[in-house]
Amino acid sequence: MEQNDKQPAEFLLEHLVVTIEEQLDAAKKMNAARLQAATERRQDLLFQLEVECGFVTPTDSIVALQDAVQTLDDRLMAVLEVVNDACRSVNPSKTAETYTAKGSITGYKV
Repeated sequence: MEQNDKQPAEFLLEHLVVTIEEQLDAAKKMNAARLQAATERRQDLLFQLEVECGFVTPTDSIVALQDAVQTLDDRLMAVLEVVNDACRSVNPSKTAETYTAKGSITGYKV
């Protein structure tokens, strides 16, 4: 397909790949504001893709972009999990994990 023959969904998927890369970079740098902005752009792109869903003709390019989205999404989730774990270890919960304020064991009901 030539550049002009691209389907709208292909353009949207290309922008989605760039946006997920932005999310991944922001997550690695623990830049919450950039991550939030990229997440909002991603939500908009996903909505637009949902609208286009019924009009897509699968092509090799679209399949490759979908694979790229899945791979990047897996990496993003792994990075976010590591960042979340790091934040928890640096800033532990202020509440007792075992006993309540009344001295009873958390999660234990009589």
